[in-house]
Amino acid sequence: MTRSSYWRFMGLLFSLVDFGCTSGAVDAGDLLQTDTGADSSVSVDQQSVPLGCTEVTGITVKPLSSRTWEFAIDRNATSVSISGLTENNELAVVNSLTHEGEIWIPSDWWDGSSADLHLGCCVRVASWPGIALALMPSAPTREVPSGTWNVELSHSVEQPRVSARYGVPTGRLILPVLAYYESSLAADVIADNLEEASAMLSAAAEIEFDVLGMSEITESELRSSDVTRFGPARSDSRDVLHIVFSLSLESNALGASLVGGPPSQSAVLIDAGRFRVPRTIAHEAMHYLGLWHLTEVAQPDVHDPLSDTPFYDQNNLMSSDIEGGTALSSQQILMSRRHPILLGASNPCD
Repeated sequence: MTRSSYWRFMGLLFSLVDFGCTSGAVDAGDLLQTDTGADSSVSVDQQSVPLGCTEVTGITVKPLSSRTWEFAIDRNATSVSISGLTENNELAVVNSLTHEGEIWIPSDWWDGSSADLHLGCCVRVASWPGIALALMPSAPTREVPSGTWNVELSHSVEQPRVSARYGVPTGRLILPVLAYYESSLAADVIADNLEEASAMLSAAAEIEFDVLGMSEITESELRSSDVTRFGPARSDSRDVLHIVFSLSLESNALGASLVGGPPSQSAVLIDAGRFRVPRTIAHEAMHYLGLWHLTEVAQPDVHDPLSDTPFYDQNNLMSSDIEGGTALSSQQILMSRRHPILLGASNPCD
């Protein structure tokens, strides 16, 4: 993939769209494929979610073949992440997904091109070099039903990772962070930027960073063209957000992140020499937790699907306007706080 197509695709990843179970597909250009279907198996009864109770659990995954795996969810979950890493950075994808025989992602959805997304009802799937990723659900009023699931990946992996979050968390939540910065940058400046970004997220969504460590890296150690190929992130299986600060991003982007990234083994990139670095950190962290841009600049027909977000609001943290503010809507807050990477230790289930 060329650098220009990479950043074009990355821009699209910033605004994945799921309009729910509609009768037609959403056409957002040749980089976007949208499939829709029924969601009769998805509970929308919010009373079934124990308020004030949050728990993150790793799900046991059983191999059925080199590419097909089975796992079971014992009770309805508010968020489930499925991810797997390939050995040679092939273009990986979650090829199909079924629940109790019901097809959530059809086996023929991916046509093998370099930049397809499946945005079926209640599921978001990204294809990306070296990583297969699915994040469910796509709206805060939905749950992921319990029972047996089968997932097929396009490439062999050692073992995919499945994480589930149960319940709606209350109170302040902690996002664990490992920071890496190029040797030409000052550690104290990076620390100040992280602290300011954490304060923004704390005020907007009661989410704050717990910086577990900071490490200096050389430019040669940083592959700025791919957020999934950063070495420490790929080898670190902890539930932690890797934030990489660089002066070498060869694009006009202020930062880059997979939308709804896996709880481990991926990274957020930040251009530390650009405009309003703390807001960029907070903005990209929210992408990682599953939020879209309000509207894509390059694709004005692609909007955030949440019902309480406008097409444009400069005061919103997920506005693509570089002069934008730091506010979030109620549904944006709820969606971001359900991501499995957020620690639940301070809000245990009874």
